[in-house]
Amino acid sequence: MRFQDVPQRGKRGKIVASRNRFGQYQKQFVSPKQPGTAAQRGVWGNMTEFSRMWNELSNERREAWRRRALEVHSRPTFGQSGPLDGAQLFKKINTVLATCGREPLLDPPLLPVFGPNPVVGFVIDRKSVV
Repeated sequence: MRFQDVPQRGKRGKIVASRNRFGQYQKQFVSPKQPGTAAQRGVWGNMTEFSRMWNELSNERREAWRRRALEVHSRPTFGQSGPLDGAQLFKKINTVLATCGREPLLDPPLLPVFGPNPVVGFVIDRKSVV
């Protein structure tokens, strides 16, 4: 059901408020079916493994992840974002690596540095229809 209201997100009772590209909506909460698809089971397994790995990291490595996480902000939601914590960044990076079939990182990587965007302009010219 679509409606106009202040931005809402989350669950209250059996109603879940969310938004997508078409706008804000509410729906009845449906419990996820576990074990779900093979891909979902794989991601859940990875997250479980990375949580276990985080708990087994040395304090020096955890501090390194926490310091690096202060430089990385979450994706904005309702115009707000903030720094991640060390465990979130650890799981975020290693989940992507696991999806690509690569080994997990125990030490935080350097943040990428991108040069200026080489695209200066963009023009669509419709001279003929094919």
